[in-house]
Amino acid sequence: MAKKEKENTSGSSSEKEKTTNPNEKAGFWDETKENVTVGAKILSEEAKQIGEKIAKYSETIFGKIKDNTNEVIKYGFDLTNEGVHKAQEMAENLKDDFEIKKLNGKKKDVSAQLGMKFYLAIKNNANKVPANLIKNKEVVSLLKELEETDKEILKLSELKNKK
Repeated sequence: MAKKEKENTSGSSSEKEKTTNPNEKAGFWDETKENVTVGAKILSEEAKQIGEKIAKYSETIFGKIKDNTNEVIKYGFDLTNEGVHKAQEMAENLKDDFEIKKLNGKKKDVSAQLGMKFYLAIKNNANKVPANLIKNKEVVSLLKELEETDKEILKLSELKNKK
């Protein structure tokens, strides 16, 4: 009896295979192919939409980065420009100070020469001021040089104060 059951069971599976039509198998694969194609189209559309959204976000982000970068560059340029002007102004002030110090040094030298002339003139005249001392060419020249130096110092000081 077990033998007959085995034959019946094996007979029924071959009957199922026989009842499955080859046209039905082809229809299944055609339908599967169509479903896969439709799914791929849907995924393609969704990927396209996602790509467009990402592109818009990227454009917005990079636009903001570009704008901010331009602002930073402009700010840096303005800051550099301001720094250069300040440095130039300070250099001018220092130059003026240097020129004034230089002129003051010259004034001290001329004053020392003038003082030495007065001292020698008085010493050589029995410790009395000679009557023609102010008419001496060297003394007059030194006095004029002192006067010119004072004028230059005043001129530079006025220029410096205007800045």
